[in-house]
Amino acid sequence: MSKFSGLSEEDCRTILSPNEEHDLVRVIRDKILTAKQREWLNSEDITIEDMLNGRVEGHAQQVGVDLIFITWNVYLGQDVFGNR
Repeated sequence: MSKFSGLSEEDCRTILSPNEEHDLVRVIRDKILTAKQREWLNSEDITIEDMLNGRVEGHAQQVGVDLIFITWNVYLGQDVFGNR
């Protein structure tokens, strides 16, 4: 993971190899989800869990989720989220 992400080693381990989904969701929600992303997810009624498990409706929502995943992957310095 990029040393520039500013995440702790523990958070990096959680992202790369979560023991439980709720641990990963917590790190995403608290550390990498932006206010604008949170606003979009709320407006589309999509949860982080929905995103991680591919539970989105229609092409427009999938494109939005894919863009968020790309943003997170760039921030982290490696492909972690989305189709890899």
